[in-house]
Amino acid sequence: MSLKEFAQTRARMQRLSDARFFAGWVHSASNGEIIVEMNATDGLAPGQVFLVQAFGQEACAMFEATARLIADKRVVLRIGGSIRFLEPGEEARLRVKGVSAEVSIDDMAVEAVLADMSQNGVGIATSDPLPKGQRVSIQFETPLGKIESNGEVRYCSQSGLDDGFRVGVRLDKMDRLNRARWIRLLSDKAA
Repeated sequence: MSLKEFAQTRARMQRLSDARFFAGWVHSASNGEIIVEMNATDGLAPGQVFLVQAFGQEACAMFEATARLIADKRVVLRIGGSIRFLEPGEEARLRVKGVSAEVSIDDMAVEAVLADMSQNGVGIATSDPLPKGQRVSIQFETPLGKIESNGEVRYCSQSGLDDGFRVGVRLDKMDRLNRARWIRLLSDKAA
């Protein structure tokens, strides 16, 4: 297995000097290096050492790495030692761009943008908070056509980037047509 297979999947980094966690997305990996794209790189500096976890479709990769370069919200990490590939402890989340959504709660509709997706859930960005535990209906406007699902809000937090919110929704079982489109969209994003 190669780290190249982890492109556009979620990455979690823990700085060894103070145990602080950072999260981002694997941009690319090659020649003993991995590039992680982050929302913010404040407090990161070359030479800092991290324990890195990358969450792929079929495995979780764990390794130690040292920050070599930090620029444009990207961290270039030099991998030190061996990479351990473990059974995934959570569903792989793939980064998504350019997919809009509408979230409906009772008679209220909230515009959203899909940030990431997995087999059974989504991360969306909204301008309005959604209460944890709330049942919602979501319509995604995708290149494959409209995909509709119901689900439950699992978390909602301020995004830290602007006045918006980051919302996680666990999706219910979809009907055959919507599920087929969802799986196709997921496989297209993984490619």
